[in-house]
Amino acid sequence: MRLTWQAARAVCRNQRGGDLAELRDAATRIFLLSHVNERSWIGHNNLVDADVWIWASTNIPFWRGSDNGRALDGAYTRWASDEPNGSGRCGALSSSAEMDDLICSTEQPFICELGPDRCPDDPAKFHEGQCGCGIVDTDANGDALAECPN
Repeated sequence: MRLTWQAARAVCRNQRGGDLAELRDAATRIFLLSHVNERSWIGHNNLVDADVWIWASTNIPFWRGSDNGRALDGAYTRWASDEPNGSGRCGALSSSAEMDDLICSTEQPFICELGPDRCPDDPAKFHEGQCGCGIVDTDANGDALAECPN
């Protein structure tokens, strides 16, 4: 499924404690490297302040400036060469699991990060706790993601 950054984030947030994935450490990068085969949206952006990159799920800033900027508070970063270069305000991950900045309206795959399943044995689950405990998971549009009530 290919979506804009905002639409991809909405799909992720509709899942159990979900949001676009974050690249906060080398172990996560290694994990993603084995699962990503094309550029995909993840959760970094500079939509609030063009000079500061944050993670969407927490609004925690981790980078200030462009490709010659600096990590904030010792944050882990793995930008692709010459990135961020101001080509966009939404964050993607390359097939080599490096961060990039792109125009938010670009449609491409995305990577969601979900919270833990707090009710794995709930018989109402279509998938393991996508919508939360006691809420029936339904997949009316057949995209393998539940449509969870807000």
